[in-house]
Order: sequence, then C-alpha cells, then structure tokens
Amino acid sequence: MLLSLCRIQSSGQDGLHERVYLQTDKRLYLSGETVWIKALTATPERIPLSFSKLVYVELLDETTSRQQIKIGLSDGTGEGWIRLPLSLPSGCYRLVAYTRLMRNEGPDVFFNTTIGVVNTFQPALPGIVPPSADSRQAVVPPSAGGGEERNTIELSLNKPGFAVRETGRLQLDGLPEDVHTLSVSITGKPPLPVPGSGGIMQWHEQVKPSKAPLSLKYIPEYEGHIITGKIVALDGISNPEPEVSALLSVPGEQPYLFAGRRNGDDVSFYLTDMTGITEIVTTATGASDNYRIEIQSPFIQQHATGPLPHLPVDSTHLEALLKRSVALQLLPNPVKDTLAGPVTRNAGFNPEPSITYRLDEYTRFPRMDELILEFVLGVRFRMRDDKREIIMAVIRGNDIPWITPLVLLDGIPVKDHELIYQYNPLLVERIDVYMKEYVFGGKKYDGMISFSTYMHNYPELSLDKTYQIIEYAGTQSKYKPVNPPDRKRQPDFRHTLLWNPSLQTAGKPSLQIPFHTSDYTGEFVITVEGLTKTGKPVYGALSFTVE
Repeated sequence: MLLSLCRIQSSGQDGLHERVYLQTDKRLYLSGETVWIKALTATPERIPLSFSKLVYVELLDETTSRQQIKIGLSDGTGEGWIRLPLSLPSGCYRLVAYTRLMRNEGPDVFFNTTIGVVNTFQPALPGIVPPSADSRQAVVPPSAGGGEERNTIELSLNKPGFAVRETGRLQLDGLPEDVHTLSVSITGKPPLPVPGSGGIMQWHEQVKPSKAPLSLKYIPEYEGHIITGKIVALDGISNPEPEVSALLSVPGEQPYLFAGRRNGDDVSFYLTDMTGITEIVTTATGASDNYRIEIQSPFIQQHATGPLPHLPVDSTHLEALLKRSVALQLLPNPVKDTLAGPVTRNAGFNPEPSITYRLDEYTRFPRMDELILEFVLGVRFRMRDDKREIIMAVIRGNDIPWITPLVLLDGIPVKDHELIYQYNPLLVERIDVYMKEYVFGGKKYDGMISFSTYMHNYPELSLDKTYQIIEYAGTQSKYKPVNPPDRKRQPDFRHTLLWNPSLQTAGKPSLQIPFHTSDYTGEFVITVEGLTKTGKPVYGALSFTVE
C-alpha cells in the first residue's frame, strides 16, 4: 500500500486526480420506478482511468440524501441502480457521484446532475397547473445537449416505426476504433423536460483539470472497499489504550476476518471485495473489555443545500403520466428488495484448515468439553484466572508448544472461550483446526479453531457490548431490467425497452443491436453514450414510434 500511495503522490506535480460520469437510462421517472445507472471514472482531461474500485452515488433533495448506493468498478466502469420509493414526492432531485479519492478535493469536483420524479400515486399530482407556453415546446432527446447535430456516431433503424411486440435492429456506424466503454438506452420519450440535466457531451465540456494539491486524508480505494470505524470507550470517558486492536468479520461458512489498522481512535478495514447486503461483526480486543468499534458511514455526511429547479408539470402532461403509471403497475418487480448473498474475499487471510472434523460422522456429545476431548486432537480446555480457555498443540520446528489460538464461531471472533465451553455442540456441524502461524493486519496468530453451525448464523451465541453486529451494504450485485415476457398472454408494458451499459465493439466501426418493443405505444428515444481511450466522447441519439 505504501508503494501505491507514493505512486499517487508522484504521478504528476499535483498528484492523481479522478472524475466520475454517470449515465442513467432516462431523465424523468415515476415514484416506484428503477433508475438504471452506468458509472465511469476518468482523469480531469477525460482520459479513462482504472484506479478506484468503488463509486458512491447519492440521490438528494434540497437538504437530505434520499438514497445511497455503492457501485463496484472494473477497468474504470460499473453499473448499479436506485429503486425510487413509492412515497418519493414529485420534483427534481440531484444525483451526485464521487470516489473516496475525490473527497480529498471536496464537493466541487463531484459529478452532479438532475433527474425528475413524478409521484402518480398521490391523491393529486402537486404542481399541476394550466399549460404554459414552455410546456408545449418539443422535448429534445435526453442528453442531446441541444440537438442531434452533436452526434459523434450515426444511428439508424431497420424501419422508421414499429408495432407492439416487434423485434427491431439498431445500427451503430462510425464507431471509433479505440472505444473504452459504450452504453445504449431505449426508453419512452419524456412528456416534459427536466431542467438541469445533461449528458456526456455537457460533462465533457464542463470537466476541467484541477491544480489543487491532493491531500490523502481519504485513502483511495484502489484495491477494494475500505470500511472505517472509531474505537469508543463503553464508559464514554476512557481514551483507547495503545494495545487495543480491532477485528471485523463476515459471518458465514468460511472465516473472513479483517484486522483494523489504527490511526489514533480511527480504524480502517481493507476489503478486496464485498457485494450485496450482509451482516458484519466488529469487536475491540486488548487488555480490557472497555471498548467497541463504531462503523462510520462512507458517504458524505453534509452536502451543500440549495434550491432545486422546478419540475414544470402541468395539465398537458396528465394523460401521458397516467398512461405510464398504469404501465408501471403492470410490470413485475424488476429488482429484489433483498440483494443477492454477499461475495466477500480477503486476499490476506483466506487459509485452508489443517484438519476438518464433520461432527455428524461421529457420536454426538451433549457437552462441548466432552466433544473436544474425544475427537479434536491436540485441543483442550483449561482453567486460567478462574476462566476456561481453549489451548491447542502446534508443531513449531522440533517443539510442540501449547498455545491459545484465535477462536471463531461462524467467522465471529470469540474472546471469552467460556461461551464455547457452554455452547450447545448439537448446533455445530463442523470444526476446522488451523495449525499454522497467520499474520494479517500487523497481528500474529499462532493458530486458529473455527466452529461452524449448520446455518452459519451463530444461533444462541451471546455477545457482550464490545461487539457490534450491523447490516452493511457492499457494492450492488448485477441485475438487469425486465426482459420481454416469454408468453404472449403476459402483459408487457416496459417503458425502458433496452438498457445495456456495457456494449462490446471489439474495435469494429459498426455494431448492430436487437431490441424488442412492448405493449407501450408512443415515441421512444435511443441514447448511446461512451468514451474512447483517448478521452473523446461518443454520442448518438435517435427517435422512433411504436403504434
């Protein structure tokens, strides 16, 4: 890590600077719809940059953050989504994105755009007023930046219009040979413009090189997610002792354990990958049991407040919005409320057990001390300072010392071995014994014993106040929008006909993309956005009708 930080500081006179761009599938949404997002990172000169592994995205109203997500990056690009709550009021909202490295420069360099939201589930749509001259004006395609004359590639269709449930083919011509990333969106044309929204052409013009010196208050996440916390005394008075250290574990079948790195009262855990929503467990270890770890939010705590533009909804839009609202209610849920199970890796501590005992292969004992005495070789309970602790024999050269190992239950470090002594062995499915020496996070462990229950959810384990168990959201799993129904009798009212955030061109100048119309009729807009390896924007927009 020190070599990487030196590289950051020496990668130019003012260090390495990073910028984010977000593409969304559209600009105007209904409450209850899903905002599909593509993220890319680049230098201030708009050259694609593969450095940070996470982008933080927030949906803000005038004063507070309404939604927060983390998008994982691979080769400088990633994808995610925000599910808009049914209760979200109508209006304009800010979509803000940044990396941890960008926080060293402040909010002025964050990506910032506007999306519009209309809540059709409210008794009456707020803001409905008589039509104005502005509302009768034609709406330009999203991200067009003032007109299709700014297209950098040519878009064409196999026919000018389509019927419902018909397959179309989109042709892209004039693609640069050095395309770094490319996305395409086909959605219904919005009935009203969203003030303050823009696309990649506008972003490309507005992003400017920065001459600000780069501090490293926030260490960049160039390897993976960094979870930060603070060591807090249970009595609210004591200062953390120097020997107090921190552990973070992800409960589950395999032991995923992370040692925190201290900087005063602050502690950081370096994860290589963490996807989905899962439980994490933190605990403070040391000479006393007077401390715990409070996990800190990785998002900005205080955004700049200010008025948002007015969303110009009036009575001329009512019919189109009600039509879209009915279509929304006929769609299946495109995103699971609970994300997929966690995928967590720790390159620094992922050992293989020396011996594994699957307890169903043996006679079961009702007491843990009897079980260990009869079956687990070289492991015993002993009394020390009026408490039971586990010891194990390990081979170190010509010696066979008895040591006090690190003890885990479903991946949770158990400091008080009396809890294991009193634990019901009938809940335990497997015992893994690790006899080697392990060093991670600057701390050495002479050995380890891991107890795994059947469901890996640590049943009946009582933890003291030095432990904190919280539900934590990692980066989002990859989900795709609703696909066309397989059966013709199923309703298909997709408003977003196609969202592909990772088109592959293979250096070819042309690309053909199939798509399928739905039962939703009207005018649709195609938007293609991307960036070349030399930092040039790729853009194209086209409209067609479905009748």
